[in-house]
Amino acid sequence: MLLRRELMTFCCQDCMHEVEFEYDLLYHDMEASTMIWLKHVDEGEKPVIDPTVMPRIDFIQGYRFRLVVSLNQLIEKIQIFDDGYDDIVIEVFKFITCVRNQIDIATPFFYQQTQRPLLSKKQIEFAEIVESSLMKHSYTLEPTLSNAQKLANKIVDFVPRNGNWIYVDREIIVDAMQSAGLMRRAF
Repeated sequence: MLLRRELMTFCCQDCMHEVEFEYDLLYHDMEASTMIWLKHVDEGEKPVIDPTVMPRIDFIQGYRFRLVVSLNQLIEKIQIFDDGYDDIVIEVFKFITCVRNQIDIATPFFYQQTQRPLLSKKQIEFAEIVESSLMKHSYTLEPTLSNAQKLANKIVDFVPRNGNWIYVDREIIVDAMQSAGLMRRAF
């Protein structure tokens, strides 16, 4: 229901009008040892992990803990992890892709899937949200994924954490690259 966007949608049985509700949610995939906390914040605010809300949850060893601020980000993280990727690497990949293709790095740009079109190299697909509609973009996976992995290894220690919880997006990647001395100016 979550991936189909039905979990947070109410449909009136009389008029069939649908309304999306925003509420905080903890996604827990025990098989993948992953917890993703959807924590809605006011526009312009940065997400903050409040230790009084979830005390001592990050002591569990071997888990990935992520914080997201929208349903789109939650679904994206689930898809990234289900497809076997590291979300920091994918955020670096998106940053590289945006710079190369002159896409504003602030544009909502979400991982969709990896696929191999007939008679073609493996491709990674992103969706860009433009005026409430989706524009799909596909890019050859390699060598950009390998380059993104190398860059992610250099900046991972500069990605801010609160305990084991991480919030990562392209803005965080830019900040981490600047902190690591890999960028001379901000984009």
